[in-house]
Amino acid sequence: MKNITEVLLKQNLVRLRRSPEFQKRLAANIIVGILILVSALNFLFISINLNRFFRAIPEANPVNIINQVVFVYFFIDYLLRLIFQKYRSVSIKPYLLLRIPRKKLVGIMLIKTSQSLLNAIPFLFFLPFVFTEMLLHYSILSVAAWFCTILFVCLLNSYTVNYTKIKFRVYPVKTFLANCLVFVLLILSMFVFPVSPADIAEPMNLTLGYPALCLVPLAAAFLMIALNRRFLLNNLFIEEIKDSGKIKKSRENELKENFSFVSRYGSIGQFILLELKMILRNKRPKPLLYMSFLMVFYGLIFYANPIRTEFLKIFIASFMTGIFTFSYGITVFGWESSYFGFIMTEKIGMHSYLRAKYYFMSTVTLVLYILTSFYVIFGVKIIFINTAIFLFNVGVTPFIILFIAAFNKMKYKLDEGMYSQQGRGAQQYLGSLIVLALQFGIYFLLKSALNENGAIGAMAAFGIAGILLHSQILALIEKFFYIKKYSMIEGFRQS
Repeated sequence: MKNITEVLLKQNLVRLRRSPEFQKRLAANIIVGILILVSALNFLFISINLNRFFRAIPEANPVNIINQVVFVYFFIDYLLRLIFQKYRSVSIKPYLLLRIPRKKLVGIMLIKTSQSLLNAIPFLFFLPFVFTEMLLHYSILSVAAWFCTILFVCLLNSYTVNYTKIKFRVYPVKTFLANCLVFVLLILSMFVFPVSPADIAEPMNLTLGYPALCLVPLAAAFLMIALNRRFLLNNLFIEEIKDSGKIKKSRENELKENFSFVSRYGSIGQFILLELKMILRNKRPKPLLYMSFLMVFYGLIFYANPIRTEFLKIFIASFMTGIFTFSYGITVFGWESSYFGFIMTEKIGMHSYLRAKYYFMSTVTLVLYILTSFYVIFGVKIIFINTAIFLFNVGVTPFIILFIAAFNKMKYKLDEGMYSQQGRGAQQYLGSLIVLALQFGIYFLLKSALNENGAIGAMAAFGIAGILLHSQILALIEKFFYIKKYSMIEGFRQS
């Protein structure tokens, strides 16, 4: 009799090949495959020539430099997996009535988790360097331990990301806040305990000196596998049975527990809670929320080095605090396109509906601004600019976004992927560009009339005025919304 694991894996491959989605995207899959092949060849070429490049640098130690690169690679690998790694599982629902142990099904799911194209990068980028440079200076045992350490850390990243994602499906709010806290603590620790490039290379240098250290990430990976296994055994239907009573109930309860205060604000609170549920339950808008919080660290790329132009500082501040409003808000009505007509037939006040949109975008912007407060370590001027742009992004930007969003007539499918172009058109991209152009246009006009600090202060004043007068401004947008409402309903129905 064939091994049950082999049978299940083979049936999973057959299911994927026969899937209608696979047939629909065959051409796209071929193009992606070609791009992956080209990227792999580029990685291979760079790795083969790395030693020549490093030797061209005076007084450079190639192994020490590559160990610094390895440390950075671990962090990039984790972020890439966090964004792109999917849940790896067979469709277990058809097997539940068969005499197959639950542990066997969970084992298959864990095997699939370790299968990713990202696992090939160490072989393409670091393995050739092993033969061209490292074996010239170290023993085979030391080099083997060094390379295995890279593979074990990638394995650890894979199962850590998988554990994070499956926990999120059951406890979305707690898991999200815990991850944000970890990222913030890591970033702050970098400034409390500053490290040099030589310091970050030290762990891999130690592995070359003490090969047994490669067992540390391996032990951590096995620990994470055990955590995944235990969690999946307790929540076996987490992947495929989306209507599982336990999962659905726990997620509903957590939403109610953590956001129960929102519903106290009448119809506005109910609309905001509906918005939150729509984001957390659908795979297309949800990544936008994650990416918005990840972009809080975007400033570290620039602030670590002196920035001479105020324009760049304003752009970074606008990007970090306003990214959610730009990306989510520009199609804020499109997200509800599948039931937009139903909302419009309900006995609700349009003013409350629009205020809920405004409050929701402003609240997320406020949270993003609070998370950027640690940039004070780069100077008070940075916080001054961030605060001014935050006020502008709360008091001015949302109104422009709501006005432009009323022109959208394209229906959005919430079950599409994050990078799907369905429902997107030139209007959405043009709308974001218009908002940015207006923001920077106002800044340059004020700068020409005043000075840099005066212009930034004036933008903050505009934002404060918008916040104080938001009810009156929303009343004007409401009148325009009534004009566009029916054409939006018709457009959503036909698209």
